[in-house]
Amino acid sequence: MRFNHFATFPEFFQPEIAIRKQVGNPCKNAVNISETTDVYEIEILLPGFTKEEVTIKVEGNFLNVTAKKAANQSEQKIKKFNHQEFSISDFKRSFEFPNTVAVGDIIAKQKNGLLTLTLPKKPEAKPVNLQIEVQ
Repeated sequence: MRFNHFATFPEFFQPEIAIRKQVGNPCKNAVNISETTDVYEIEILLPGFTKEEVTIKVEGNFLNVTAKKAANQSEQKIKKFNHQEFSISDFKRSFEFPNTVAVGDIIAKQKNGLLTLTLPKKPEAKPVNLQIEVQ
């Protein structure tokens, strides 16, 4: 996978799915990307977000994932922390995928703070195993 924020990878490393971090948004949510012969799979850690707070859109060859807390901002300003080690901030990440993805068949599941996106490959993108008979 091509991670735009890792400039040290060798040039021969050309992945199928590229990640674009949003400028000005320090992304703390970890992402795993894997591939099989049939699908690409993207896993994103989104603890603290409900499925209603997550938006997934396809725009061209980009898959945009956004998560925004629905909490009342004035309610949070009243609270004074004596000690704070974490906060839940808004999340936005874009993934560029190849033309081999069947966009209409993308599946998103969220369970226990893990968002799993399954991007099936088009049939013509899958490897073909064929036995040729010698005549």
